[in-house]
This record gives sequence, structure tokens and C-alpha cells, in this order.
Amino acid sequence: MSGKRKNKEVRDAAVGAPDIADPRDEEKYERQLAFVHAWFFENIERLAGDDVKAAHSARTELQSLFLATLSQLRRLALDNKDSSAKRWAGELLASIFVSIDKHDEKLSKTNAAYLKEKKKLGKLRTDVLFATPIGKAVQRELKTAERYRKTLLLLRAGCGRKWKYAARQQIPEDYWPAIKLPEFSVKSWPQWWKFLWPLIRKNNRALLPKLRSRSSRAERVKPSDKKSGTRKINPRWSSYRQEFRNHLKTIARLRSDGVL
Repeated sequence: MSGKRKNKEVRDAAVGAPDIADPRDEEKYERQLAFVHAWFFENIERLAGDDVKAAHSARTELQSLFLATLSQLRRLALDNKDSSAKRWAGELLASIFVSIDKHDEKLSKTNAAYLKEKKKLGKLRTDVLFATPIGKAVQRELKTAERYRKTLLLLRAGCGRKWKYAARQQIPEDYWPAIKLPEFSVKSWPQWWKFLWPLIRKNNRALLPKLRSRSSRAERVKPSDKKSGTRKINPRWSSYRQEFRNHLKTIARLRSDGVL
């Protein structure tokens, strides 16, 4: 999925969000920018406040925003085509890395949570950090389903019994059952797996030939058969089902640990 299409889907999912002002419309743009800055610093303040619920909400939203920003920066920095955006993303990521690395020793000594999390992240399996085609497909389908589920819940809350009519305008019906799912977690991941598996197969048809190529193997033909030697076997989706399932389970565990 291209970056432009992904960003459009994110905007479309933000029900009720205003259109982003053009920088040339200085008054409107500056007003929106001031709101973004105010929202960010207000949530930073809430983290240290006495309101437990507000602090929890601030942590959740800021973590999601920061990780999503890093993901977009990595996407730009790793783009195959050279551009000013790619160079800018690379420079910014380098600045972030150097800034953290510069204070790594001090953080490790003074912040136990930082040291513990760093050690935990260092033990992550490489197939999670550098996702395989299977891992990427699972994570992509999960994110899509979670986004649609959130939108569906908002539509049901705002439209009542007419939520299906509103949903039909923007969400494929395959995703409507997500409205009945609980929040994705260690406890609920088996329910999500039953829902996601058909979607993974339907939306990733080009992936199966790649998986077959990766695990191409030969099976000996019985001596009684007319044709001797070997014949290629084309595995079906079911051959890889357990790998997909295990990756979803891993995502649930890592989220529970606060890693993802």
C-alpha cells in the first residue's frame, strides 16, 4: 500500500476530524498548528498529574502518536526513490538516535524502566523486529481491522440503528463483524484470529506464490507410479496457517508487555 493511500485511510478513519489547512492559508494553518502544540504539551502535563484516568489516556495517545510517527519516518527514510523527504527523514532519525544514544548511560543508571525495557526489546525475535512476509501480512490486517472496528463503534454510537447505512459508505462489509469483537489482547486474540484468517487469505492472494517459492520442496513418487522421480508440491494456505496464527499470538503478547 502506498504512503499516500495509507495516510488517506488514516484521515478517513478520523470521523469528524477537520480538513488539514493548507500552509498558504496562514491564519487557519497557524490556528490548527497552535491546537496541535497545545494538545501535545497538555497531554505531557497530564502524565504527571493526579488524575489517573487522564494520565493513562495521555500515555496511550502519546505512545500511539510517537510510534506511528517513527513508523512513517522509517517508511520515508527507506524509500527506494531518492527525494528531499527521504533525506529529511534520514537526518531526523539520525538526530533522534544520537540524542538518545548520548544519554543512554545516564538513562540506564537513573531510570530502571528504561533499562528493563531496553533489555526486553533486545531479546525480541528478529522475525518480529524485521517482519517476514507472513508477519507483515498479519500486522497489516490486524491494523486495518482495528481501525475499521474503531470507526464502526463510533458510527454505531452516533447513528444508532442506521450505523450499517453509514458504514456502507466507507467500510467493506467483510469488516463489519469486527464491531462485535472485544479489544485485541492476550485474552481475545483467538477470537480475532478466527475473524482475521479469512481476510488474510482474501487480501493477500499474491503472497501464497511467494510462500510456495520460499518453501518449495519435492515429494518422491511411489515406485508403482508410471512417472518416477520427483514432483513439485504446491502448498495451500493451510500449510502456513500455524505460522500466521503464531505471529498474531506474538503480537498480542508483545502488546501486553508494552513492547508494541
